[in-house]
Amino acid sequence: MGAVQANYMAAQICAVIVNILQAVFKGKGQHPKTISPLDFIPDWGGGDDSHDSKKSTPSKAETVDEMKEFFQQFTRAQSKKKKKKGINEHRRISSKPPG
Repeated sequence: MGAVQANYMAAQICAVIVNILQAVFKGKGQHPKTISPLDFIPDWGGGDDSHDSKKSTPSKAETVDEMKEFFQQFTRAQSKKKKKKGINEHRRISSKPPG
């Protein structure tokens, strides 16, 4: 079995699960949209979008400075988490042995 067939089979399973869950948990008077397996298959190369009703607009390419700023913000956020985690772990550790 090829990768395309495997992806489509997985997409079919996902679509069935979502459609069942929508039918079970729909609100009174609601008619949820039926989900197609094609809704779960990504378009990796800008191929045929005939199954997609909403056309995406081409996005602006990210500049090197924008990428650098994103990773600096990410690093700062991770550093804050590590510092906070270290403080919390220190509070839990007792110098007395258990018992």
